[in-house]
Parts: sequence; C-alpha cells; structure tokens
Amino acid sequence: MQRGPGMLRVEERVAQKLVYDRELRIAIIPQVNLADISDNGFGVHLSSEGYAFAQDSYASLWGAKWGRVFLRWPVIEPRAGYFDFSRADELVDIYRAQNMRVLAVLGEDSPAWVGAPRPSYVAAWKEYVRATVAHFRGRVDHWDVFNEVDVKYYSNWSRTAPDVDLAILRVGIAAIHESDPSSKTVCCSTGGTDWIGYYRRLFAAGLLPSIDVVSVHPYRSVAPEVKQGPYSYLSELAATRTLIAAQGGGNPIWSTEANWILGPRGAPSVNAPDIDEHSQAEWVVRVNLLSFAWASPYFLHMPFFHSSHPQIHLDALAAYAQMASWFSGSSDQRLLALGPDVFAVVANKAGQVGAVWATKPGAVVNLTGSTALSFFDFYGNPIAVSGGRLQVSTSPIYFSATGSSVPALQVISQPPPMEWRSLPAIATWTRFPGPTYRLEGANLHVTSSPTQWGGQLISPPQRLEVRSCYVIGFDLNVLRGALGVNAQEKGGQSLNVVRISSFPNPQLHRAEMRFKTESDKPVQIIISGANLAFSVTEFRVSNVGIARCD
Repeated sequence: MQRGPGMLRVEERVAQKLVYDRELRIAIIPQVNLADISDNGFGVHLSSEGYAFAQDSYASLWGAKWGRVFLRWPVIEPRAGYFDFSRADELVDIYRAQNMRVLAVLGEDSPAWVGAPRPSYVAAWKEYVRATVAHFRGRVDHWDVFNEVDVKYYSNWSRTAPDVDLAILRVGIAAIHESDPSSKTVCCSTGGTDWIGYYRRLFAAGLLPSIDVVSVHPYRSVAPEVKQGPYSYLSELAATRTLIAAQGGGNPIWSTEANWILGPRGAPSVNAPDIDEHSQAEWVVRVNLLSFAWASPYFLHMPFFHSSHPQIHLDALAAYAQMASWFSGSSDQRLLALGPDVFAVVANKAGQVGAVWATKPGAVVNLTGSTALSFFDFYGNPIAVSGGRLQVSTSPIYFSATGSSVPALQVISQPPPMEWRSLPAIATWTRFPGPTYRLEGANLHVTSSPTQWGGQLISPPQRLEVRSCYVIGFDLNVLRGALGVNAQEKGGQSLNVVRISSFPNPQLHRAEMRFKTESDKPVQIIISGANLAFSVTEFRVSNVGIARCD
C-alpha cells in the first residue's frame, strides 16, 4: 500500500442494500520507534493550555523525539503557596509514555493573585520556578524560561516596570539551574518584530552566559529558502549566531515554535493564507531538513490542526513522519547543496541517507560517487531513477546509498531566474511628515521620531496583473528599531506585511517581500515603523525593484 495522504471509502451493505457510505481522509505513514532513539533533532508543539488534550496522546505519530508543552503558572499555583501539579503531571507523563523528551515552558501568564510585575511578582515567580523544576526533575529535559517575553515586555510591562523582564529572566534561569543542575535553560523564544534588538538588550545585561540554548520563533509566510525581509530561514539563524558570537558565545540555537498557519487572510494567527495543504507540507519538511543540517531543532507548532483550519493536516503528517523516520538514528548530518535553487541534506545511517529538492520546478541534478543508490518520493514510496540523474521538484526526494562515500551532487540545470525591473527611485517616493530624510548617494537615510507604526515612505501606484505573485526587492539596513514593509492595494486591503528587525551589522542587505494581487487595483509599497513600544526607527534604503514569482 502506498504511503501518503489519501481517501478511504467505507461501505456497509445489508442484504445487498447500501446502508452506509462514507469517504474519510486518511494518511498512511511510517512508524518511528522513539524508544530506540535518544534524539533526532525534530520537535512538535501541540500543547499550550497547561493540561492535556486528546491530541497530546498522538504526538508521537509525527516521529519527533521532542515535545514542547506549556506548564502554566495559574494552573499549577492557583493560590499563593498552594501547588497543584496533577494536571501538569498528566500532561508530561503523556509525552514520557510515548518515549518523547520534554521541553517545558515555565512563563506565559500569571495567576491573578500575583498582580502586575513588581518586586513581589519576581519573588513569587522565583518560588514557582523552583517548585516546578524540582517537582519535574528527571521528567523534563530542558526548560523554556518564558515564552515570547519580548512581546510581553514591550506591549505591557515596559511602561510601568522598566527592565522587569531582565529580573524575571535572571531569577528564572538561576532558579532552574539551582533546582536541577542537569537540565538546560532555553531562552528567550522571541516573538516580536525587533528580535535582534531585544537579544542585544539581553546580552548587554549579561544574560547570555547563563542561557544554555538561545531560542527564536521564526514564523514565515514564504518558503524557508527564500527571503522574508533580509533573511531566508538559515540566514536568520546565521544572524542570530553572529549576534551570539559578537558576545564571545557559541550557544546552540533552537527554533522552539513556528509553522505556516493555514486559514483565511486576516484571521488570527494565520500567516500563510495563500498556500494549500500540500505547499504547507513541503515547506514544513524543507525547513526541518535545513534545521536538521544545522543541528538546530525546529518545533512545529499546531501540527495537527488550527482553529482557522480545523481539518487535520494529513499531507504534512505523512510527509513529516517520512522525514523523521528517514533521518532518525543518523549522525553527522550536513548540507550537500545550498541553493540558490537546489538544496540537499545528507547524513550517515548504515551508509548514507539524504534528501534533495528545489525551490521551484525545472531543476535537474546528478548524484554519483556512491553505490546502490535508491530513491524514494516525498512520502517514502520507492521511485525509479536512471543512473542517478534526477529531476527534482519542490517536494523533497529521499535517497540512500551503501558504504561510507558521500554522494557527489551536480546541478545539471536550474530553473530560470526571475526577471527584475526597477521601481521609481526611492528619492521620488512620497514622504510622511515627522521623520528626517537625508540622501546619501543612491540611499535615502530615514530617522523617525519615537513611533510604533508611523509611516515614512509610500511608493507611486503600480499596475500589476490580477491574482499573480510578485516580489519586491530593495537594499536595506535597519540601524535602530524595526521596520514594516507593506504591499497594499490603493485604498484597499493589505496584501502582505514583512516586519524587519535591526541588523547585527552595519552592511546593506538585499531584502525581499512577496505578495499576491487580488484585484486590478494599483498596488503601493508602504514603509513604516514596526515597534512594539514607542522608539526610533532608523534605516537606509535604495535600489527598489519588482519581479514576478511562481
């Protein structure tokens, strides 16, 4: 029977009369024996409520070794000094019973009795962390200190309790290490627009040496290999690594929460309204393969379903389980090809195993230098390939080979490149009142007054084809604050927004934003601030172009 998503038709007949007839969506997947695997670098995040739901009992279907769970303070300590671990015990034990390792989140919200962040809050937080970590010693492997603490700080705490986030993190990290020296701290699961600026602040406060694993939440609306702003997925990790290295650190980086959330445009949390389930499955597998090659675990958030897309993601389940099965038990994983259009990952596993894919159709590769090469499709079904010459697609193709020789990959043909045309020079764009503007050769240097979302520049209207994909490209350096780049129909809806953090270095970067047109209305590009709290946004921008994308 073929692996992958499919339909199952169930009929029941009584005396040759049809009494029941129904079609069911199903997925046929490989099973990963997690009991035999100490780690495979893959993680899922199903549970955020602080107590168990039915889906938690099926987390192991994905084949990920790690499960990220929330242990909510209000659930565990509903009254000051009264700790009830019964529901948290049940949740953690469900994952342990599936032979999964647990990354537990300590901070998200607080009980009503604690009140607003102030010294008494920090003292109560310390006792909660100490009690919880001690209780779960030996059952929780790593501790995620506080989920998206940057969002909480800039949205609420900073106005009434400056720097309270530093106290919360410092006390929490110390309490974890004191209560269970064998466990690791994961911090700080940033979810805001200026994540680099926030980490600069934490590192300047001296927190980096006490953090065992630095974590990010790299939600994206585009494929992992292409740029969202200045970064592809891997270059976002590289920027974080650069920031850590500048402080003399070598901390590993984990992506502790991300996904492409399907659903209607504008619905809460939906970041991928323009793709279908199969594209989601492709991107989920590809980002995990890239993360796996970098030894940076990636935790897939809401993998089964989402409130805006209640149907089970069977395509993603089938494809992810194949990926996890294929690479579980492997070692020495690395990138065999790193773009710009063709990517490949290889690892040791009783020989060599790997995966190869392209960002768009039209690429052909040749794999040579290994014996007994075998190939398998996106879901693990065998496919016939003649002589190692392979037409690769956006769905990764898996391969295996005997022996220790790593296959050599030659790209024979690549998809055609995008054809760019220039947009009107940035000096001609409409300028909002308030910021200061200074021309520096081809660059326009913009400095805003303290702002959150204040506009700075707007392009002349552009007539584009209806229901088509476009990419805007521009040279950019964000010196302070965070920037929003918005493609918007003139007088109509927003087509996409990319929020760009300050950069870890002063160089100009080529940034991009993709969007799909909805109507024949002209489209304008709007550049504005994107700060969670009022602050200065300063940037340089030039050389704006546009191209059609697939």
